[in-house]
Amino acid sequence: MQLVIRTITRSFALVLFAGHSAFAAVPASKSHIVSDQAPTLCEIGIVLYGRCSMFKEVAIWNGIRTPFSIRIGQRLVLKKKPTLTPREGAARLLASWRKRFGLGGDKLHHPPDSYAALLSKAPQLKLETRPETSAKGSARITQSPAENLTEEIPKVIVTQETMKAVTIEQSFENAKRAFENKDFERALTEFRAIRGTHPKFLPSWMYELRTLQVLKRDQEARATAALLIVQHPGVRGLPIVRAYVNGKSPQ
Repeated sequence: MQLVIRTITRSFALVLFAGHSAFAAVPASKSHIVSDQAPTLCEIGIVLYGRCSMFKEVAIWNGIRTPFSIRIGQRLVLKKKPTLTPREGAARLLASWRKRFGLGGDKLHHPPDSYAALLSKAPQLKLETRPETSAKGSARITQSPAENLTEEIPKVIVTQETMKAVTIEQSFENAKRAFENKDFERALTEFRAIRGTHPKFLPSWMYELRTLQVLKRDQEARATAALLIVQHPGVRGLPIVRAYVNGKSPQ
């Protein structure tokens, strides 16, 4: 009987020890460092848990009250284990940005007109055909060079309009190539031209801000950022936009 009691006591002690060791091996909480890739609680909720609504729980865990302000480099306590890997979180955040900015994949939700579509919209001039007569034929021969030039002007205009019928993608790639080659003044001119004609095309705005940042033209960058948030209110939280709107130059 005593042997049975000793055996049960030892087994119970081993179970308690093993349970205590297993509990001690699991940390009571994890933490997350705020970065400029996800500088808001909503974005942190998306990166870690796949849902913006998780910002409320993260705020409660860390005693953060409205307006839920956090800073880059701040350590946040996590009482729930993240459900996404860093790679999955980055992909989920990118997808949320694309949805917010009206982008689908690598193209706009409403793609720009193709070359053929733009060409079809170019002004078409129909020349009036009249039967040739000997009198009109002789009159045409006696026309001055200036009158002949006037007749050719409509054809030249049509040709110029056709040359301008290029897609946004082509113009953007040319501007981006100039930026990569450090021809910043040319890149800035081309990004602004795209932005002026296609204000809904967000990448040209972002590259224009980046180019102004490289050129250290902060006053122009702040004005551009102010225009940007009027056209695209959802980008106000992006670091480069937020810095210029707040009167600072992003580092």
